Amino acid sequence: MNFDFDFPAISICLFSASFLAALYVVLAYCLRILAVGKKQRTADNAEEAVCAYPSVSIIVYAGSDPDSLVLNLPAIMEQDYPGAFEAIVVNEGMSAEVNMAVAQVKARYPDIYLTFTPDEARNLSRRKLGLTLGIKAAKGKVVVITDARAEVASASWLRLIVEPIARNPETEVVLGYGYPRLPEGAGLAEMTRAFDMAADAVAWISGAMGGHPYRGCAYNLAYRRRLFFEAKGFAGSINMKDGDDDAFLSAIARKDNTALQLSADAMAALVCEPYMRLTADDRRSHAFTGRRLYKGSRRAMASGEWGIWLSWLLAASAALTAGCDNALAWILAGFLMIAVAVVVAASWRSALRALRVPSVIMTLPFVAALRPIRNIIVGIASRTSHRHYIWQ
Repeated sequence: MNFDFDFPAISICLFSASFLAALYVVLAYCLRILAVGKKQRTADNAEEAVCAYPSVSIIVYAGSDPDSLVLNLPAIMEQDYPGAFEAIVVNEGMSAEVNMAVAQVKARYPDIYLTFTPDEARNLSRRKLGLTLGIKAAKGKVVVITDARAEVASASWLRLIVEPIARNPETEVVLGYGYPRLPEGAGLAEMTRAFDMAADAVAWISGAMGGHPYRGCAYNLAYRRRLFFEAKGFAGSINMKDGDDDAFLSAIARKDNTALQLSADAMAALVCEPYMRLTADDRRSHAFTGRRLYKGSRRAMASGEWGIWLSWLLAASAALTAGCDNALAWILAGFLMIAVAVVVAASWRSALRALRVPSVIMTLPFVAALRPIRNIIVGIASRTSHRHYIWQ
């Protein structure tokens, strides 16, 4: 081994290209990730608005899950909200267990109402039909969409998710954040899936921050009720079984009428059992719908992930062309590769903490770098499956 400073021209070019690729990863990828984490922490420190709050109807979709209703519905009804609100539970089908669960909670909280999707509705999206019925029955000026399996973070959840609408009359849509709760004893596979869903959230949150809202959280979302009827409800996705909220949001959300609410007290945690199957279905559904939606922030994220590989490969190629026995070249290549890995890991560590997703910091650069491969697999699965259409 030797320390030869006289690198060939090709090695200098490759080192320079590796540095530029690393710089692109930092500026176009890591800063985007850090901005989302900063946005969430800023929301935690925001001052409470002093204004009049509109009446609200909370639409709670219950997919034949009475136990979750009994557990989570009281927390929804005990919200510290400075205005009138009601809860409308949408029973998927005519489950007697859900009816009994609602009756049990309604005994303590009379402002709970129940509607259901008919069992005969075979060729329609049950969730889409249920939300439509719930919104039609709503009395509030604002509707908040959530799920029976979603655990709201605090008694301030409703006030915080509606606050941007109450504060600014031009705000008509509020995108809240939610995350699937990791199961007990989660391993690397579950944590990788959690990372992918958090990265999806970073993409749509950063898109909204940049003035391109295209997606939100299906169980933590608020908008003015009249928008639903002005957009003709889910008419734009009537033939689709999945993607109700994505397609609808793309029709109603704009730069000038949409706000983010990322405060920790306004978050919702979704209990998914079995975790891997349900989260895989969710990712495939979003990938299927995503082909019709804004792609800018997702492409920026993907380019940064591929940029990690490009920087590493260029650095290794530069060392090889400088000579296998040139220790200085390998030290320089190793420094570039480690620097990229450290910056990527630190960026994701900060964002994942803000998004309430646990991680192992040593694996983050590799989990992030391999994400494009996983996305390709999800994309292929979403294109080859026909389960996304209502006739299935």
